[in-house]
Amino acid sequence: HISGHPFIAPTARIYAPWLLTVGDRSCIATRSEIYNLGPVIIKERVTIAQYAYICNGSHDLSDNKLPLVVGDVVIDNDVFIGARAIILPGLHLCRYSVVGAGAVLTQNTTDFGIYAGNPARFIKERKIYGE
Repeated sequence: HISGHPFIAPTARIYAPWLLTVGDRSCIATRSEIYNLGPVIIKERVTIAQYAYICNGSHDLSDNKLPLVVGDVVIDNDVFIGARAIILPGLHLCRYSVVGAGAVLTQNTTDFGIYAGNPARFIKERKIYGE
């Protein structure tokens, strides 16, 4: 489901478009990938930078049959996901949070939280100027 006027680069890869929601003025940049075996909800004014990878499917490694595990990835308004960042299944990225370039996010974020590293950790709070 697409609403408003988002930008989705022609080179972006979306595994299951019917499981994707993208809000107004959000951007899915060049060569980014959304592997959405389960729902991925991208709200408004979200930036997903080049080569970022949203992974919403994995396997239960504690079961030798390796059953598929999916969740819902929810990316709230005004989130920024840096280049080559990886977002793991079932996470909630809260308003105005930032995932740094190359980070591997394994936990939910907090409003205005900046996360970086592998695994990504909280670094500091994001400040918004001019509002």
